[in-house]
Amino acid sequence: MVSNKSFVCETCRYSTNRKYNLELHHHSPNACEKRLKRGDKNTDGQNVKHMRQNVNTDGQNVKHMRQNVNTDGQNVNINNKKVFDCKICNKILSCRRSLVRHEKLCKGIDSLQCPTCKMFFNTRQSKHQHIKAGKCIPFKDEKDSRIEELEKQLEEEKQKRKEAEDSKSTINNITNNIYFDHSINYNNYDNLNLDHITKDDIKRLFNNCRMQYPELSEDLTRMILRPKENQCIYLPEGQKSNTCAVIKDGVEMRKPLIRVLMDLGVQTATLIRDSNVIVRNKKDVVNNQFWADNRNACGLNISDIEYMTDNDKEIVQRNKNIVLDMCDGKI
Repeated sequence: MVSNKSFVCETCRYSTNRKYNLELHHHSPNACEKRLKRGDKNTDGQNVKHMRQNVNTDGQNVKHMRQNVNTDGQNVNINNKKVFDCKICNKILSCRRSLVRHEKLCKGIDSLQCPTCKMFFNTRQSKHQHIKAGKCIPFKDEKDSRIEELEKQLEEEKQKRKEAEDSKSTINNITNNIYFDHSINYNNYDNLNLDHITKDDIKRLFNNCRMQYPELSEDLTRMILRPKENQCIYLPEGQKSNTCAVIKDGVEMRKPLIRVLMDLGVQTATLIRDSNVIVRNKKDVVNNQFWADNRNACGLNISDIEYMTDNDKEIVQRNKNIVLDMCDGKI
């Protein structure tokens, strides 16, 4: 009996108006497979699965409902045969034993692939002619590109380091040729010549400073550095200098700025203390404070400026300004 209802096969979309015909279609083992081969249903190029394979609505292949799950991780084709493919070069082997033997020798390229540019060829002769021509460009993957980039950065760092060393060498050469006049027999920066300063000079400067020790220290330091033989301190970078170019035992060298300025302050303070031309009066508060500042200046051996008193910091800053004036020819 003919029905108005359509009976459709869920596998191959075979349609009939007889339920009996649909049952005969289901009992025929090759009916769906033959129909799918004749039709043009598989437009995305995927292989047609087994006739009892379920069709997923999103277009992706679904495994056979009776297909056993493979526990060894190998691919399984529609005939339920294992496919042993190399994970390095994707070559397909016939058995597991061949796969194990191949993986021990595999270098990541196919036998018909150029090892330089990774191009594939149909025959060994084509590959041989290609290699013999020697015109292929080496293939670079992401890893090779990253290595090349790191090598380039390393080379740039080496170049910068070399330029910094050359710049340092240039500064030293400038120190040897410009900072100091080698026709002058300079004194050591930490042992300056004080013979040109008399006790009367110290007394006069003391009276002019009105008992203010930093001012007396500055005036006396300017007088100490006035002779050419004592001008053995230079600030290469000016106000921004952190180091000094100094003369020690006839040799030019670099010393920390704060250390050199402290040594200069100690020499000035020692000269004031040993002159014995300034009368001490412990009952006079101002005079007593003057000698306390002098005592602190004589013991300046602190390497960290944070631990210095305000007067010591002021003396160091005044000495820096004096050295700057000396470098500019104002002394």
